Amino acid sequence: MTGRKQFAVDDALDAAVRVFWERGYDGATVAHLLEGTGLGRGSLYATFGDKEELFLACLDRYATTVAARLLAALRSHPGDPRAAVGAMYTAILARMQDPGCPSGCLVTLSAGECATLPQRAREVVQQLIAGQVREVRGVLAEGASCGVVPHGGDPDALAEYLVGTAQTLALLHRAGTDVPTLRGIADTALHVLHPEVP
Repeated sequence: MTGRKQFAVDDALDAAVRVFWERGYDGATVAHLLEGTGLGRGSLYATFGDKEELFLACLDRYATTVAARLLAALRSHPGDPRAAVGAMYTAILARMQDPGCPSGCLVTLSAGECATLPQRAREVVQQLIAGQVREVRGVLAEGASCGVVPHGGDPDALAEYLVGTAQTLALLHRAGTDVPTLRGIADTALHVLHPEVP
């Protein structure tokens, strides 16, 4: 039928996510995106717009698929911040052991490119990281209200630290650090979370 797309849009978007995840925004050329998605130039532009628009769509897709699984893990232990953050780290490390996933994290990789990203893309990356911090801060607040209080420090700074550790895991994984070493880093970070002693 005339005007009907002859491909699965979500599949093409997932393929584009992988291209950006492997190469970064600057490293992913239109040629790479055409090859990765299997689309013709006309179909790519008609469906997703230019490279920046496609990248924004990919960030949204990543947030609602890959990153959503991490948030689900974080929310899996209400009232227990250490178990919740530990579950998030475990989910991150499990993804890193999946041979079907590129190394690292698309958001972390994009954060490293923020100086050269288009303005809208930079803002979206910053918003995604800020959203992670809010989620962790919410888990810490919930734990405090249940009597499980992280030891010492400012809860906002603690949430930034825990998300910063997650971002560091992604960077180190991309640099070739093995998962057992990353597990040790995550476990060390978790030591800052424990109930206060009465």
